[in-house]
Amino acid sequence: MNLVAPYMLRQEADRWSLVPSPLFAGFATTMFATGCAFLTYLSSIFLRGTGADSAPLWIGAAILLVAAYSAGLAIWMWRARSTRLSIERSGRVSHGNRELCAPGTVCAVVIAAARAGDAGEYEIGLETSDGKLVYLPPPYFSAAAAYRAQLRPLAERLAELLRVKVKDVG
Repeated sequence: MNLVAPYMLRQEADRWSLVPSPLFAGFATTMFATGCAFLTYLSSIFLRGTGADSAPLWIGAAILLVAAYSAGLAIWMWRARSTRLSIERSGRVSHGNRELCAPGTVCAVVIAAARAGDAGEYEIGLETSDGKLVYLPPPYFSAAAAYRAQLRPLAERLAELLRVKVKDVG
């Protein structure tokens, strides 16, 4: 199954960067923002209809809380679109300003079963020389929408850039 990748690989002067594709980031943000708008409208129907009965008020408030959660997810996706995963020539891996792996410490790129989520979902981790497994951070590198076949090309490309092998332990 070939799906549009949620990331783009770019070569810069001294490193490679994985950035979320504008199409994927825009779609995800729009999806959550539209959900927020619809839920806000739906809650307004219940909140306007409050009379002597308090049930519509509670239903409207509950729907409004879900709308706020959807708005939070839209903001998270919008802000995450500019955070890049960087792989420097030295082997240093960072996400935004946070270093995930020090230079030269990555031993393998691992496709592992998701720590959370449904059966059949996977995520990518970086195995370091001290035996720790550092998972690539969400939302664009998580298991939420990525199954093994979709993660394999990304894992192989990362392994090529880091000059290590891919391990499939799922």
